[in-house]
Amino acid sequence: MIEVLLVVAVIGVVAAIALPRFGNIGDQTQTLKLKNDVSSINRSIDLYYANGGSLDSCKTADEVISKLKTTRAASEAKVFVGHNGSPIDPRLTGKVLVNENSTVFRAKWNPGNHRFELGNSGPGIEKFSLDDTLAEVDFGTESREQSALTYNPDEGWIWTYKDRQTAPQIESTIVTVSSVPNSPPPPSTVAPVQLRPPVISPGSGTRPATSFPFPVEISNPNASDTTIRVSINSGVYQAYTGPISIEPGTSIRAYVTGDPARWISSAQSYAAYRAAPPVLLDPPAIFLSSPIFNETTDEITISILDSNPSGIAELQFTVFEAGGSPPPQSSWNAYTGATTVDVTTYPNGFEVQAFSKAINPLHYHDSRVASAGATAEFFGVPTSGDVLFLIDASGSMNSSYAQGNGQSRFDAVIEALISTINRLASSQNFSVVTFDSDVAWTDGSWALKPATAPNKQAMIASLQTEVAGKRSGTNYEAAFAAATRFTPNPTRVIFLTDGNPTSDTYSDEIEVLASMNISVDSIGIDLDANGLLRLEEIAIATDGVWVNLEKAGP
Repeated sequence: MIEVLLVVAVIGVVAAIALPRFGNIGDQTQTLKLKNDVSSINRSIDLYYANGGSLDSCKTADEVISKLKTTRAASEAKVFVGHNGSPIDPRLTGKVLVNENSTVFRAKWNPGNHRFELGNSGPGIEKFSLDDTLAEVDFGTESREQSALTYNPDEGWIWTYKDRQTAPQIESTIVTVSSVPNSPPPPSTVAPVQLRPPVISPGSGTRPATSFPFPVEISNPNASDTTIRVSINSGVYQAYTGPISIEPGTSIRAYVTGDPARWISSAQSYAAYRAAPPVLLDPPAIFLSSPIFNETTDEITISILDSNPSGIAELQFTVFEAGGSPPPQSSWNAYTGATTVDVTTYPNGFEVQAFSKAINPLHYHDSRVASAGATAEFFGVPTSGDVLFLIDASGSMNSSYAQGNGQSRFDAVIEALISTINRLASSQNFSVVTFDSDVAWTDGSWALKPATAPNKQAMIASLQTEVAGKRSGTNYEAAFAAATRFTPNPTRVIFLTDGNPTSDTYSDEIEVLASMNISVDSIGIDLDANGLLRLEEIAIATDGVWVNLEKAGP
């Protein structure tokens, strides 16, 4: 059982010291790691003492670490009942703090208490780590105090004992007696009784950091003339007077004692309490009064809701131009209530980001960043959500576009599409498909990609080389079938065409898109009445919108 406890203790030391530091979690997290390291090493010291070790000769941290790495001399180990090896990993090493005047916490050895303690002044260990070059180093042996009961090194019973020699037979003896006055009987004597150990409640365990401090009580199962003696964090034993307030890292030892003529002191009871690692906060929820600016909406109200229990986080947020980059989080604003942005400040739309900032970093980590955005329109259609653009590239798109200053319809559409892509929020996913008698062009990935600056530029560079009229025909069916292939699924398809379909065999694809909850927003250029009716039917079937651009050619 002792070997199992040692393995658990050593694993605890290795896990605590090898725990990687990840992300930018600050000095307080570094302090928490050092605190956990010190707690793990102190538990190893307890195990060392429990098996006959002594650190009385050690004055420095290095001396302590080196002595803990020794093992019991082979001659003693053969008969000792308990653990004979080192209670710590031989690779354990401490980095001495260079700047003793800094205010950072460091581990300091307290010879009086035989413990490592945290302090923020004087010399000490800045951090503990594992040095693989020490794995095979022999740190020597030492003589340790033997247990009361030892193994038998010889053959026979497992424990050491000696048989009594048989006394010689007593022969008859003549005794002369005489009468003496009666005397009172001698007083009766009762052997002292071993006391039962005290009960610590609640016992050892790892708890959420938010549950600290909490009270621990110690009860005495023995007679009322006995008392409990308690030591906190290996300090001096004192009389127990009432509940103890527990902070993370606290350890308690207690025993019961009494009149030695009647009682033998009890065995010790032990409990230790650790705080669980900080919990990641939930991100906030962002609500916009409208996803777009348009002719009826020139102001949008932003509301942010904290998803965490009250009192553990504060909300931080920022608003910036759609397609841009957020400022450093150090310049973000504390959210105190709904705020309004207007189209004159963000004519091309905006993005809002927010996160839950932990009030106590020892208990919680900051949440991930949540995002939402409002955009402008693409030919009168909102471009919010994950969007796929289906653009007609048939020969008729080479016709002149009346509002394009001599541009063709295709060139005017691509120019507007590039402007729209540049305004997409980084929280959106997007892609583009052009079609004629079949699918004319995709980027080949069949994936909606995040609207990051590199992905936007790659798409724009490809679109700038595209031309219309490679083939004749306007195949609605092929375009809508392509939309069902993308992952993740778009939430919105924006379909733009200047012609009627080559055939009316696209209803199945529309039903599939509707079943996938993908809305199709339809934009027509110079369509006749039948063409506009088709776009209206497509939009209604998928809960989308439709837009008719006025006659665009001569």
